[in-house]
Amino acid sequence: MTAKGGHVWFEVRIISLSLAALLIRSHKIMKGISMFSRSQAMPVVVAVVISLLFVVASVHAATTISTNVATGGNIDATGTLAVTGVTSLYGNLNINGYATTTAASGNFATAGNITVVGNTYATGTLAVTGVTSLYGNINVNGFATTTAASGNFATAGTLTVVGASTHTGTATFGGLASTTSLRVGSDNISAISGIIFGFCSISDTSVTSTSTSYADCTGATGVTSSYRVFVQATSSMPGGLVVAAASSTVTTGTINIRLYNALASSTPSTLNTGAISINFWAVR
Repeated sequence: MTAKGGHVWFEVRIISLSLAALLIRSHKIMKGISMFSRSQAMPVVVAVVISLLFVVASVHAATTISTNVATGGNIDATGTLAVTGVTSLYGNLNINGYATTTAASGNFATAGNITVVGNTYATGTLAVTGVTSLYGNINVNGFATTTAASGNFATAGTLTVVGASTHTGTATFGGLASTTSLRVGSDNISAISGIIFGFCSISDTSVTSTSTSYADCTGATGVTSSYRVFVQATSSMPGGLVVAAASSTVTTGTINIRLYNALASSTPSTLNTGAISINFWAVR
Protein backbone atom coordinates (compact mmCIF):
# COMPACT_ATOMS: atom_id res chain seq x y z
CA MET A 1 0.00 0.00 0.00
CA THR A 2 1.44 3.39 -0.99
CA ALA A 3 0.09 6.80 0.14
CA LYS A 4 0.59 9.55 -2.44
CA GLY A 5 -1.11 12.92 -2.99
CA GLY A 6 -3.98 12.14 -0.58
CA HIS A 7 -4.99 8.94 -2.49
CA VAL A 8 -4.67 5.32 -1.52
CA TRP A 9 -3.60 2.96 -4.29
CA PHE A 10 -4.39 -0.78 -3.98
CA GLU A 11 -2.60 -3.05 -6.41
CA VAL A 12 -3.56 -6.67 -6.61
CA ARG A 13 -1.28 -8.83 -8.71
CA ILE A 14 -2.47 -12.29 -9.86
CA ILE A 15 0.10 -14.21 -11.84
CA SER A 16 -0.74 -16.69 -14.55
CA LEU A 17 0.22 -19.70 -12.43
CA SER A 18 -2.49 -18.80 -9.90
CA LEU A 19 -5.08 -18.59 -12.66
CA ALA A 20 -3.91 -21.89 -14.05
CA ALA A 21 -4.14 -23.50 -10.62
CA LEU A 22 -7.65 -22.09 -10.21
CA LEU A 23 -8.74 -23.56 -13.56
CA ILE A 24 -7.27 -26.98 -12.74
CA ARG A 25 -8.94 -27.02 -9.33
CA SER A 26 -12.28 -26.00 -10.87
CA HIS A 27 -11.96 -28.77 -13.44
CA LYS A 28 -11.40 -31.33 -10.68
CA ILE A 29 -14.40 -30.05 -8.80
CA MET A 30 -16.41 -30.31 -11.98
CA LYS A 31 -15.48 -33.96 -12.34
CA GLY A 32 -16.30 -34.76 -8.70
CA ILE A 33 -19.76 -33.34 -8.69
CA SER A 34 -22.22 -35.90 -9.98
CA MET A 35 -25.25 -33.61 -9.96
CA PHE A 36 -23.88 -31.57 -12.92
CA SER A 37 -23.13 -32.84 -16.35
CA ARG A 38 -19.99 -31.68 -18.20
CA SER A 39 -22.02 -29.32 -20.31
CA GLN A 40 -23.81 -27.91 -17.22
CA ALA A 41 -20.66 -27.41 -15.02
CA MET A 42 -18.49 -25.59 -17.55
CA PRO A 43 -20.62 -22.43 -17.59
CA VAL A 44 -20.47 -22.30 -13.78
CA VAL A 45 -16.66 -22.48 -13.73
CA VAL A 46 -16.34 -19.86 -16.44
CA ALA A 47 -18.73 -17.58 -14.52
CA VAL A 48 -16.66 -17.94 -11.30
CA VAL A 49 -13.40 -17.09 -13.10
CA ILE A 50 -14.94 -14.10 -14.84
CA SER A 51 -16.35 -12.88 -11.49
CA LEU A 52 -12.95 -13.09 -9.83
CA LEU A 53 -11.30 -11.19 -12.66
CA PHE A 54 -14.02 -8.55 -12.43
CA VAL A 55 -13.36 -8.13 -8.67
CA VAL A 56 -9.62 -7.78 -9.28
CA ALA A 57 -10.24 -5.21 -11.98
CA SER A 58 -12.70 -3.38 -9.76
CA VAL A 59 -10.28 -3.23 -6.82
CA HIS A 60 -7.45 -2.06 -9.08
CA ALA A 61 -9.67 0.61 -10.58
CA ALA A 62 -10.80 1.98 -7.19
CA THR A 63 -7.57 3.92 -6.66
CA THR A 64 -8.81 7.24 -5.25
CA ILE A 65 -10.20 8.01 -1.77
CA SER A 66 -11.43 11.60 -1.59
CA THR A 67 -12.08 11.61 2.17
CA ASN A 68 -9.82 11.24 5.21
CA VAL A 69 -8.52 7.85 6.30
CA ALA A 70 -8.77 7.31 10.08
CA THR A 71 -7.49 4.27 11.90
CA GLY A 72 -7.34 3.35 15.56
CA GLY A 73 -4.44 1.00 15.00
CA ASN A 74 -1.01 1.13 13.43
CA ILE A 75 -0.07 1.80 9.82
CA ASP A 76 2.95 -0.26 8.82
CA ALA A 77 4.78 0.61 5.61
CA THR A 78 7.63 -1.62 4.52
CA GLY A 79 8.39 0.61 1.55
CA THR A 80 8.76 4.34 1.17
CA LEU A 81 6.05 6.56 2.69
CA ALA A 82 5.83 9.69 0.51
CA VAL A 83 3.74 12.65 1.66
CA THR A 84 3.42 15.69 -0.62
CA GLY A 85 1.16 17.78 1.63
CA VAL A 86 1.45 19.05 5.20
CA THR A 87 2.26 16.35 7.74
CA SER A 88 0.91 16.92 11.27
CA LEU A 89 2.03 14.67 14.13
CA TYR A 90 0.23 15.37 17.41
CA GLY A 91 2.13 12.94 19.61
CA ASN A 92 5.78 12.22 20.29
CA LEU A 93 7.97 11.25 17.34
CA ASN A 94 10.55 8.49 17.84
CA ILE A 95 13.08 7.81 15.09
CA ASN A 96 14.54 4.34 15.58
CA GLY A 97 15.07 5.10 19.29
CA TYR A 98 17.89 7.60 18.64
CA ALA A 99 15.99 10.82 17.94
CA THR A 100 12.89 12.02 19.75
CA THR A 101 10.61 15.03 19.63
CA THR A 102 8.33 15.65 22.59
CA ALA A 103 4.86 16.91 21.73
CA ALA A 104 4.21 18.51 25.13
CA SER A 105 7.33 20.74 25.08
CA GLY A 106 8.56 20.80 21.49
CA ASN A 107 12.01 19.60 22.60
CA PHE A 108 14.14 17.69 20.16
CA ALA A 109 16.73 15.16 21.34
CA THR A 110 19.13 13.09 19.27
CA ALA A 111 21.89 10.64 20.12
CA GLY A 112 23.67 11.28 16.83
CA ASN A 113 24.94 14.24 14.83
CA ILE A 114 22.76 16.94 13.28
CA THR A 115 24.03 18.07 9.88
CA VAL A 116 22.60 21.27 8.45
CA VAL A 117 23.59 22.25 4.92
CA GLY A 118 21.67 25.54 4.95
CA ASN A 119 21.21 28.20 7.63
CA THR A 120 20.03 27.52 11.18
CA TYR A 121 18.02 30.20 12.97
CA ALA A 122 17.42 30.19 16.75
CA THR A 123 15.09 32.85 18.14
CA GLY A 124 15.55 31.58 21.69
CA THR A 125 18.59 30.61 23.74
CA LEU A 126 21.04 28.13 22.23
CA ALA A 127 22.61 26.15 25.09
CA VAL A 128 25.54 23.81 24.38
CA THR A 129 27.00 21.79 27.24
CA GLY A 130 29.68 19.95 25.26
CA VAL A 131 32.50 21.03 23.00
CA THR A 132 31.43 23.37 20.21
CA SER A 133 33.53 23.36 17.04
CA LEU A 134 32.95 26.10 14.47
CA TYR A 135 35.09 25.81 11.35
CA GLY A 136 34.07 29.05 9.65
CA ASN A 137 33.96 32.71 10.63
CA ILE A 138 31.75 33.79 13.54
CA ASN A 139 29.82 37.05 13.29
CA VAL A 140 28.08 38.31 16.42
CA ASN A 141 25.37 40.75 15.30
CA GLY A 142 27.91 42.47 13.04
CA PHE A 143 29.92 43.90 15.96
CA ALA A 144 32.23 41.03 16.88
CA THR A 145 34.00 38.72 14.44
CA THR A 146 36.39 35.78 14.60
CA THR A 147 38.27 34.83 11.45
CA ALA A 148 38.69 31.09 10.87
CA ALA A 149 41.79 31.45 8.68
CA SER A 150 43.83 33.41 11.26
CA GLY A 151 42.05 32.99 14.59
CA ASN A 152 41.87 36.76 15.02
CA PHE A 153 39.09 38.22 17.14
CA ALA A 154 37.74 41.71 16.52
CA THR A 155 35.06 43.57 18.45
CA ALA A 156 33.56 47.02 18.06
CA GLY A 157 32.45 47.10 21.70
CA THR A 158 33.95 46.54 25.13
CA LEU A 159 35.59 43.23 25.99
CA THR A 160 35.03 42.53 29.69
CA VAL A 161 36.94 39.69 31.36
CA VAL A 162 36.02 38.90 34.97
CA GLY A 163 38.57 36.14 35.50
CA ALA A 164 42.24 35.85 34.63
CA SER A 165 43.33 36.51 31.06
CA THR A 166 46.61 34.92 29.94
CA HIS A 167 48.48 36.19 26.87
CA THR A 168 51.44 34.17 25.65
CA GLY A 169 52.02 36.40 22.63
CA THR A 170 52.22 40.13 22.09
CA ALA A 171 49.25 42.24 23.19
CA THR A 172 48.84 45.34 21.03
CA PHE A 173 46.44 48.14 21.92
CA GLY A 174 45.74 50.72 19.27
CA GLY A 175 43.54 52.83 21.52
CA LEU A 176 43.25 53.49 25.24
CA ALA A 177 44.15 50.56 27.51
CA SER A 178 42.88 50.94 31.07
CA THR A 179 43.18 48.80 34.16
CA THR A 180 42.50 49.28 37.85
CA SER A 181 45.18 46.80 38.91
CA LEU A 182 48.45 46.13 37.08
CA ARG A 183 51.29 43.84 38.12
CA VAL A 184 54.47 43.73 36.07
CA GLY A 185 56.65 40.65 36.38
CA SER A 186 56.19 37.49 38.40
CA ASP A 187 56.31 39.03 41.87
CA ASN A 188 53.19 39.18 44.03
CA ILE A 189 54.35 42.08 46.18
CA SER A 190 52.58 45.11 44.77
CA ALA A 191 50.15 46.14 42.08
CA ILE A 192 49.65 49.46 40.33
CA SER A 193 46.13 50.83 40.27
CA GLY A 194 46.88 54.32 38.95
CA ILE A 195 49.64 56.34 37.25
CA ILE A 196 49.43 60.10 36.61
CA PHE A 197 52.13 62.30 35.13
CA GLY A 198 52.44 65.83 33.85
CA PHE A 199 53.43 69.34 34.97
CA CYS A 200 52.55 71.31 38.07
CA SER A 201 53.35 74.99 38.76
CA ILE A 202 54.80 76.88 41.74
CA SER A 203 54.61 80.58 42.41
CA ASP A 204 57.71 82.70 43.05
CA THR A 205 59.34 81.39 46.24
CA SER A 206 62.42 82.79 48.11
CA VAL A 207 64.96 80.36 49.56
CA THR A 208 67.70 81.56 51.93
CA SER A 209 71.25 80.33 51.38
CA THR A 210 71.95 76.87 52.81
CA SER A 211 68.38 76.57 54.02
CA THR A 212 65.05 75.19 52.76
CA SER A 213 61.63 76.53 51.89
CA TYR A 214 58.33 74.84 50.98
CA ALA A 215 56.12 75.58 48.02
CA ASP A 216 52.84 74.15 46.72
CA CYS A 217 52.95 72.88 43.13
CA THR A 218 49.40 73.14 41.83
CA GLY A 219 47.74 71.82 38.72
CA ALA A 220 48.66 68.15 39.25
CA THR A 221 45.21 67.03 38.13
CA GLY A 222 43.99 63.76 39.68
CA VAL A 223 46.73 63.45 42.29
CA THR A 224 45.33 62.69 45.75
CA SER A 225 46.90 61.86 49.10
CA SER A 226 46.90 58.16 48.17
CA TYR A 227 49.53 58.71 45.45
CA ARG A 228 53.29 58.61 45.82
CA VAL A 229 54.86 61.42 43.82
CA PHE A 230 58.20 61.96 42.08
CA VAL A 231 59.22 65.39 40.84
CA GLN A 232 61.96 66.72 38.59
CA ALA A 233 62.99 70.32 38.03
CA THR A 234 63.03 71.77 34.55
CA SER A 235 65.63 74.09 33.07
CA SER A 236 63.62 77.06 34.37
CA MET A 237 64.75 76.30 37.92
CA PRO A 238 67.54 78.82 38.95
CA GLY A 239 70.97 77.33 39.55
CA GLY A 240 71.75 76.58 43.18
CA LEU A 241 68.19 75.54 44.00
CA VAL A 242 67.51 71.84 44.52
CA VAL A 243 64.21 69.97 44.88
CA ALA A 244 64.93 68.14 48.10
CA ALA A 245 61.57 66.39 48.70
CA ALA A 246 58.00 66.14 47.46
CA SER A 247 54.75 64.63 48.71
CA SER A 248 51.07 64.57 47.86
CA THR A 249 48.65 66.51 50.03
CA VAL A 250 45.07 66.29 51.21
CA THR A 251 44.24 68.87 48.57
CA THR A 252 43.58 67.07 45.27
CA GLY A 253 45.87 68.24 42.52
CA THR A 254 48.48 69.82 44.83
CA ILE A 255 52.02 68.52 45.48
CA ASN A 256 54.08 70.04 48.30
CA ILE A 257 57.76 70.58 47.42
CA ARG A 258 60.75 71.28 49.66
CA LEU A 259 63.41 73.50 48.01
CA TYR A 260 67.01 73.76 49.17
CA ASN A 261 69.42 76.62 48.45
CA ALA A 262 72.79 74.95 48.07
CA LEU A 263 74.81 78.16 47.60
CA ALA A 264 77.14 79.42 50.40
CA SER A 265 76.18 82.51 52.39
CA SER A 266 78.95 84.58 50.75
CA THR A 267 76.99 84.42 47.50
CA PRO A 268 73.58 86.08 47.21
CA SER A 269 71.87 85.22 50.44
CA THR A 270 68.50 84.58 48.80
CA LEU A 271 67.42 82.86 45.59
CA ASN A 272 63.97 83.15 44.05
CA THR A 273 62.43 80.39 42.03
CA GLY A 274 60.18 82.55 39.96
CA ALA A 275 56.88 81.18 38.62
CA ILE A 276 58.02 77.91 37.07
CA SER A 277 56.73 74.46 36.17
CA ILE A 278 58.00 71.09 37.47
CA ASN A 279 57.63 67.56 36.09
CA PHE A 280 55.78 65.06 38.27
CA TRP A 281 54.89 61.37 38.25
CA ALA A 282 52.35 59.98 40.69
CA VAL A 283 51.80 56.25 41.35
CA ARG A 284 49.06 54.58 43.39
